[in-house]
Amino acid sequence: MDIDKIVNSLMELGNTKKEIADKLKEMGCKGVRNSLASCPIAIFLFKQDVYARVFADTIRLWPKEALTIRSPELLRTPKPICDFVYHFDDGDFPELEV
Repeated sequence: MDIDKIVNSLMELGNTKKEIADKLKEMGCKGVRNSLASCPIAIFLFKQDVYARVFADTIRLWPKEALTIRSPELLRTPKPICDFVYHFDDGDFPELEV
């Protein structure tokens, strides 16, 4: 699992919560509000062969092939992603909810 590649892919989603929401919608990444494992960011990462638990300050990552045999990698949640997650959880992007 290449953490730098994951960080870059997250940053490519956009610099604002609106840009991120638009990109996730375009990619079909919908999710569940207030869910660590099923929010749109976790679904986005799952499409990259990574299991994720998305917290406000960190993202815990596991490669799909090693979910049960490894401790997670910890990644500091980039500020734009954190902002998006807060607003998604508050219901600001209903078009991304399943």
